[in-house]
Amino acid sequence: MNIGIGALATSKHAGVRQSGIHQYAVNLIEHLPAALRDDQVIVYANNTPIKSESRSISVHNPVIPVEKPAVRVAWENLVLPLQVRRHNVDLYHGLAFTSPRAIGVPSVVTIHDLAFVRWPEQVPGRRSLYLSRAVRNSAKRAERVIAVSEYTKRDVIELLGVPADRIDVTPLGVDQSLRRASIEAIDAFRMTNGLTIPFFLAVGNLEPRKNLPALIRAFALAADEIPHDLVLVGAEGWRTKALHQALAEPAIRDRVRLQGFVPADELTLWYSACDFFIIPSLYEGFGLSLLEAMACGAPAIASNRASLPEVAGDAALLAEPDLESLAAALMVMAGNLELRTVLASKGPAQAANFTWQRTAELTVECYRKAV
Repeated sequence: MNIGIGALATSKHAGVRQSGIHQYAVNLIEHLPAALRDDQVIVYANNTPIKSESRSISVHNPVIPVEKPAVRVAWENLVLPLQVRRHNVDLYHGLAFTSPRAIGVPSVVTIHDLAFVRWPEQVPGRRSLYLSRAVRNSAKRAERVIAVSEYTKRDVIELLGVPADRIDVTPLGVDQSLRRASIEAIDAFRMTNGLTIPFFLAVGNLEPRKNLPALIRAFALAADEIPHDLVLVGAEGWRTKALHQALAEPAIRDRVRLQGFVPADELTLWYSACDFFIIPSLYEGFGLSLLEAMACGAPAIASNRASLPEVAGDAALLAEPDLESLAAALMVMAGNLELRTVLASKGPAQAANFTWQRTAELTVECYRKAV
């Protein structure tokens, strides 16, 4: 079988575009060869660093830049179907929500979340409008839909009307080499980055559903009770006015550090160096940063919303994502060394349940069902 994979949503530029979906695409493609039989995979990439030494995978890049969304959408819908026919593709997999309208072969689409349907007002207008229409139509056309969590599956059923028996839950993974850095590496990292004060960490693009204004105001409530600073790692996203207003709180103005986007290979050191990690999101389709933090032995606080309890298991402290509950969770975690020790020991074992190889194996099972 010839399998075409649409990876145009990946990017060579650091920032928002190199977050969850980019990591999913790169890691899935890397691990697919071990799960395939005699299949051949043609990856339609975006001049991004997707590489494979396997003879079963070939990568095709556009002849023009397709970083801009409008150009990428046009290329995907007008040019990609022609390439799929030329390469005799038997099945097409859209890794980021959609497949071309005229793809002409059986298709699979991966849906990572439906935040743009749940809260369209929190997503830039054109993006929300395009995604709502394109994702609904792609899911309707697809032989199979991949959801990255049980929660996302329920959303796909409820919001898109896709029958449950056409949806495969395929959780994301974490690289098995991701683990806590050595004490020496952590000490050197702290010194290089001026991390002289204990800190807790949040990782994710700066956008409304990440609930960062509530986290910052919760930190202001708890600031007198805890010795930690807060580091926010993530690219500037959209609609961040409330976030920057919260950062002006006098109690924590000098105790919050906006680190910006951090490449994946540096994140290990941030996870390892923090006293604890927090993900206060109102909505996550999966919550990859929580999984990565636990793999690195960072004690974690997670919102009890959406998919996060699935990922956390019993290896994180769950909290309501409102201001008072988050403040209480911060004080509990900061003041309880025994709790941090227990969660730090549970995290890697929980994270070990999620591997990219398993993601690849489940994805290939989905391909077999689709044809």
